[in-house]
Amino acid sequence: MKKKQKAKNDCDYLTRCFYTSRGHKLEIVLFPNGNGLRRNKNMAIFARTVQGSFDDTINWPMKAMIEFYALDRSGNRRSYTLFDIDETADSTKSFVKPPHTTNGYGTDHFVSLSNGNPYPNDTFTVEVMIKYKDN
Repeated sequence: MKKKQKAKNDCDYLTRCFYTSRGHKLEIVLFPNGNGLRRNKNMAIFARTVQGSFDDTINWPMKAMIEFYALDRSGNRRSYTLFDIDETADSTKSFVKPPHTTNGYGTDHFVSLSNGNPYPNDTFTVEVMIKYKDN
């Protein structure tokens, strides 16, 4: 219940960090009521690299496609967002070798809640898929 109350108070919710198959450590930031700057009818989601154990031995910046899926309790994909990270894109700032000062790269329109809540009991799972580009 604490997480649900925190979300209702328009606080951001940080997932646990995880390592990708090539050793980059990522953090996913989910804003249940928008991006924190303004409340809206959409959930926002952002990703960024954070300091990890392999930072001195892996390639930077991280070059990949990141896919986010929102799954309902039945495992059905209700939402999909794709980010292409490359050296020329503004997105790269969130995927350089940490530490860095960016808040992450993402979208304010990850899941629309304007037509009612398709997630029973306000519960859903975020699935993250990383597809690396050759470095």
